[in-house]
Amino acid sequence: MGNIDEGLKYAKESCAECHNITSRNPVNTASGAPTFYAIANASGSSWTKLSSWMLSSHPKMPGLMIETQDLDNVITYILSLKDQ
Repeated sequence: MGNIDEGLKYAKESCAECHNITSRNPVNTASGAPTFYAIANASGSSWTKLSSWMLSSHPKMPGLMIETQDLDNVITYILSLKDQ
């Protein structure tokens, strides 16, 4: 498990240009990218699914070279947004 605070910090630096990382809205209207809240609450959202998704290439998402600890942290942050 990663660190929520470090995940938020990483998200602010590396993800916030396209993703709204704090909003409870489903889509960031500026980019069309889903918000982290929407990702966390998507059906079947899990550590394994997010890890696999983030490590594969995506047409609209730039190829990321993300360090293992940063990946752990940002996934931990995203999953912390999941409704209980």
